[in-house]
Amino acid sequence: MTRDDTDYERRRLEALDRYGVLDSPREQSFDEIAQLAADICEVPIAVVNFVGEDRQFFKAEVGLGVRETPLETSFCAKAI
Repeated sequence: MTRDDTDYERRRLEALDRYGVLDSPREQSFDEIAQLAADICEVPIAVVNFVGEDRQFFKAEVGLGVRETPLETSFCAKAI
């Protein structure tokens, strides 16, 4: 990571912390978004997730059955 990348990542994690979304309870609106995504894409699994420092937290999920996974096994880690 370059210095700019490191600063961006720090700011991203700080913003995520300010929102207080990690480990928050399920919310119907997010569940509906995940279900809509699964229906539109005709897939059995869809998620709305937030990527923390070492894990991804699923605010909503359809067909997965878990609320988080380690970041090291996540496709999202590659995007960040």
